[in-house]
Amino acid sequence: MTATLPPEYLSALARIERRPSWPESLVAALLPLAGVVLFDWPVAAVIGIYWLDNLLIGLFHALKIGAAQGRMLDPKYEAGIRNHPQWSDAQKDELVRNAKAFQHHVLPWFFLVHYGLFCAGHGAFIAFLFDGAFGGFASAPGLAMIALMLVQHGLDLRAFRSDAGLVALPRA
Repeated sequence: MTATLPPEYLSALARIERRPSWPESLVAALLPLAGVVLFDWPVAAVIGIYWLDNLLIGLFHALKIGAAQGRMLDPKYEAGIRNHPQWSDAQKDELVRNAKAFQHHVLPWFFLVHYGLFCAGHGAFIAFLFDGAFGGFASAPGLAMIALMLVQHGLDLRAFRSDAGLVALPRA
């Protein structure tokens, strides 16, 4: 049985994701190619720069988890707490508050450690297999690619943060 979210949840989730414009996507796709063609990057450097993007994605997702401030608690979990017949309303409110606090304060750190370990292993694997995977970033397209990645992820976080403040999800 699949769980479906109410339309209010779906519209809130849809507002959270910012889609890059086609010029942004085109530039992001052509910068590694420019590095290979114009600046003699080894293909391994392109793999390294995409690994770096993976790191940035993880970092900005951790920031998004923190920015959500517990607003995205699983509706079925909250409904299960609220519908429990043996607990008082005060106990139910405290459990929901604690779950949201856990989601806000603990999950970003858990995610960072878990994802960080994954990325460290992945980075070691890339460095072992592809000599020069982390070189060549100091060239113009390398710095432009890193700047573009930071701007894209920063805009995603800004869009998420502004929407997270506006999202008032209904109680189950």
